[in-house]
Amino acid sequence: MKRKVLLMGQSGCGKTSMRSLIFSSYRAADTRRLGSTLDVEHSHVRFLGNLVLNLWDCGGQQSYMDSYLDKQRSQVFSTVGVLIYVFDLVAAAEGGEEGQTEWERDLRYYKDCVSALYQYSPDAQVFCLLHKMDLIDATRRAGVYSSRVKELRRKSREVAQAAGGKGEGFRVNCFATSIWDESLYRAWSRIVQTQIPALGVLERHLQLLADTCSASEVVVFERTTFLVIAKALGSSCKESSSSPQRLTGFHYDEEEEGMEGFRDTQRSSLTSNSSGFFNPSDSHFSFTSSTTTTKPSAQSTTLDPERFEKVSELIKNFKLSCQKLPAKTAQCEFQAVELRTPTFSAYIDSLTSNTYIMILVTDPSIHLASVKLNVQLARDHFERLQAINLRS
Repeated sequence: MKRKVLLMGQSGCGKTSMRSLIFSSYRAADTRRLGSTLDVEHSHVRFLGNLVLNLWDCGGQQSYMDSYLDKQRSQVFSTVGVLIYVFDLVAAAEGGEEGQTEWERDLRYYKDCVSALYQYSPDAQVFCLLHKMDLIDATRRAGVYSSRVKELRRKSREVAQAAGGKGEGFRVNCFATSIWDESLYRAWSRIVQTQIPALGVLERHLQLLADTCSASEVVVFERTTFLVIAKALGSSCKESSSSPQRLTGFHYDEEEEGMEGFRDTQRSSLTSNSSGFFNPSDSHFSFTSSTTTTKPSAQSTTLDPERFEKVSELIKNFKLSCQKLPAKTAQCEFQAVELRTPTFSAYIDSLTSNTYIMILVTDPSIHLASVKLNVQLARDHFERLQAINLRS
């Protein structure tokens, strides 16, 4: 089963860098040696066994963009599953006449791409990645992101109206990204999830596993990229989160128009004592110099909204570090991780031939040995479930 993914945007916006970081095990610093893409680079990325992403990395030079929208229009935009358009926020946000010209050119190409997509692949998903957010002044990020997203959605509505369609046309999913933090993993995880068949079935079975293990959360990652595939909350965690969750230090309102997909990673960075799962600004998870902690209560748990993407980034970098070990030890592959803290325990291990699972337990009476046994017993079931889903 193949899914065609178009990766588009002007030259130098960071398309090839993000593709290499996610799919080719590059480090962020290594992407500096990558050159410009010439015409279209095709790559087939096997994802979850039988699911293959047919990735078209389209060169962003003006001559190429004009060719995609004219001579190669039907070839490029037919049978598309996902269009990912990458915007270089630095060039567009510099201010002055040059910055405005760059943004207007980007908007024009984006509008033409959406128009071609409307013509040849009307059922495709559209994602806009507003890239290099880390290079925008911290005081301006939210305002720049919000204004750009609103403008992109307005252009999409204009395309739908010009085509005589009813409604607002494509639902444009926007994310602020950078290769230097977990935001890129968050965006690409959401993109890949839209292409996985019967994702809801997998999540329901994860819910059953979470309840069996008395776990707070269960997350499944793709084995190679470590992107988040699916996740489920345990029943006890759902009950405790029925009241509004306090996200102290992580101001993010998904309901606010134009702010979906935005997280200020500089504001939400955790202290060096933090585990990455809980917000240390919460008094119930405060660390003192004597390393004593107060007992957390279920009603006051504050979770880092980027916790899973941070795990993706950390484990991916750990696996890359393992590759630098001497030849005799380099043959050892990453297998599992156990983490115990005063407030929670986490266990990461392989689930199927194509996935890893992470189980988070906050109940101190639950032993990781029982969690490991449940994972072992569940492997055959999830292997069969994955095969059924990918054939559907």
